[in-house]
Amino acid sequence: MQYTFKLLELIQLHNGYAKVRLSFDQDEKLFWLKLDDETYQSMLESLNSFEQLIRLSLTSKRDPFTDSSSSTLTAIDGHQQWKIDFNCSEHYTNQIEQLKQAETFKHVENLSFIQLPENMTSNSEVDNPEEQSQDDQGGSEVETKEDTGQKWASIKVDEVVHQHKSTDWWKAIPIPKMFRRGLIVASVLALLLAFSNEHFFATESSDVDLNQETYLLSTDLDRHLQLVKDESIEVVQTSESEEPNFPMFKVEEELFYGLPQGYVALTFDDGPSPFTKEIADILSEHGVAGTFFFVGTQIEKYPDQVKYVEQQGHVIGSHSYGHQNLSLLAPGVLENDVLEAVTGLEGLVGHQVDLFRPPYGATDDEVIEVLSQNNLKTVMWNRDPRDWEAGKEEDIINYFKSVDPSGGIYILHENKHTLNALPEILAYLESQGLKVVGLH
Repeated sequence: MQYTFKLLELIQLHNGYAKVRLSFDQDEKLFWLKLDDETYQSMLESLNSFEQLIRLSLTSKRDPFTDSSSSTLTAIDGHQQWKIDFNCSEHYTNQIEQLKQAETFKHVENLSFIQLPENMTSNSEVDNPEEQSQDDQGGSEVETKEDTGQKWASIKVDEVVHQHKSTDWWKAIPIPKMFRRGLIVASVLALLLAFSNEHFFATESSDVDLNQETYLLSTDLDRHLQLVKDESIEVVQTSESEEPNFPMFKVEEELFYGLPQGYVALTFDDGPSPFTKEIADILSEHGVAGTFFFVGTQIEKYPDQVKYVEQQGHVIGSHSYGHQNLSLLAPGVLENDVLEAVTGLEGLVGHQVDLFRPPYGATDDEVIEVLSQNNLKTVMWNRDPRDWEAGKEEDIINYFKSVDPSGGIYILHENKHTLNALPEILAYLESQGLKVVGLH
């Protein structure tokens, strides 16, 4: 299956319709989407305090306890973003699923709930919102009318009036940190390398190899980890069925390097692969979660492996679409690669993916900014057994026993030697009294 890059931008809400801009790769087109009352009203309420770009998610999630569904909108204002859940109906869930599966604009036009803008002027259900918005003074007025207890509104999303941000509703919204400009990762790492050779576990290379990671990291992260509180460790119920509870560590930082003392995370790059299921099974047998960073081109080959990892309660993140050095890509190509990979993953697992690992650990300010703008947290590593070049599993095991594992985020890859070494690795970490956690 080819995952087509799609973005859905909300332009306007009017009389039960949403005007949206749908992007397919480099092309885009406007449509009107007919909404049910529940979803329409929930969207209206969620937009009370936002302006400029509003992006709609093409995924939804189901809460079995409240027997309700929700989807997400992302409001983007400069370098700040707000990700807001809104209630939606099963009907809307089916609509966005059909949009997600559509392969061309022609397929979209043939959907029963879609109207073309040129057809809306004669549609009796809609009072020509384009003309109405031209009559608005300044375009920022919100018009409402009461009809049998139902509130309807015409809102131009990019001109909606800001409400006081001191309301209870506003306080309930988690506001992500501003993008941290001036983050010059290469300079910091170069200084660290000059002072400490023994703390680095990856080596630099210009070769492009799917199984080779080259980002240089230091394990001497005491200052960074002083900011990390132990309460970030939590136990998460992994599914509605009787799946085991795996210890998890919540990633809060936009750029994440390591764990507090006493904790270890095993991360697996470059999958899915024929080894994915067996790796997940071994982790589950030991009662721990792995964190898998999947590549878009591999997802197309092994989609069932992705679903299996999700069902087992492990954590899934993105490792880009084409496993290219993102810092070398043009801005448009960079964002396309990142979002195409995330869109494909979200379509398979049915929920939002917010962890990302850049191939080769290669980042610059532009890469970090694109990831931040799309609410993706960058997860690096500080322990590298170089399992991609190991001649036998003993080489990988010996690495684990030769370094201090506490606080480590290990980068591993899906191959035969890593698979065979994994049971002994887990037994060793357990014997050291360490808690192995998934990252989420």
